[in-house]
Amino acid sequence: ELYSFAVNATGGQKTYQTSVPEIAASYGSTSYTDELTLAALLLSWATNSTSLYEQAENYYDMFKLSGQDGVFNWDSKTPGLAVLFAQISQSDSTIGGNFSMWRDEAERYFDRIVNKQGPGYLTRG
Repeated sequence: ELYSFAVNATGGQKTYQTSVPEIAASYGSTSYTDELTLAALLLSWATNSTSLYEQAENYYDMFKLSGQDGVFNWDSKTPGLAVLFAQISQSDSTIGGNFSMWRDEAERYFDRIVNKQGPGYLTRG
């Protein structure tokens, strides 16, 4: 029901700090698109739903999340999406998905980190 509420929000989808301005300084968000995509993807896996998986893929395309090379953190889950898409498409053939496409997308992200070509970086820890 919460996912349905997010997808069908009256007044459109908004970032959390738009709805609750008091938290903007401590928990601001640049976008909701990665969270909505992640929600559809995780729900597809939990419920074995091809339609939710396809919805997650549609969000990924619609929100132009491909090729983003930002860091993976509390504000941006986008880099982890390709990894999760690949994992789901490989582990559960009934859901579908193009494993090699998602694997390649994830590898491009990690290659940019290893080759120091983006804002992501390796730590010594």
